[in-house]
Amino acid sequence: MNIKELEKQIIGGGEVKGLTYNQKNSSQHAYIYEAINEAGKISHYEVFERKNSPVCIDFESRVYSETEFKESYPKSNSFGIWAWTANTLDSANNRFYELNIKLEEKAKDIYYCNRCHAMFDMECVCN
Repeated sequence: MNIKELEKQIIGGGEVKGLTYNQKNSSQHAYIYEAINEAGKISHYEVFERKNSPVCIDFESRVYSETEFKESYPKSNSFGIWAWTANTLDSANNRFYELNIKLEEKAKDIYYCNRCHAMFDMECVCN
């Protein structure tokens, strides 16, 4: 499985046009990005879980890769679910730390099946 990580700097488009996002911290479970406005000032921080989605091979037929994945930056409807904003770097770091602890504990309860390449909260039934 090949996963393309998020860029260190992301230029906002669409609903976040005018913002530039700079990665401040990352772990195997989460990211912190700093949002910079057009005036060059820090607007806020965004803390979120790492989420992967399969790379689309054929848009017309909606065919997705089974081996190539990319990480996704959260959309506005993800905030409060798996992404959060913070006004200061200290509060972003606190959320990041808490999120990593939670996701590390959750990861201990997940089983990966080498046969069907799926993840489950209990052992796979294909074994």
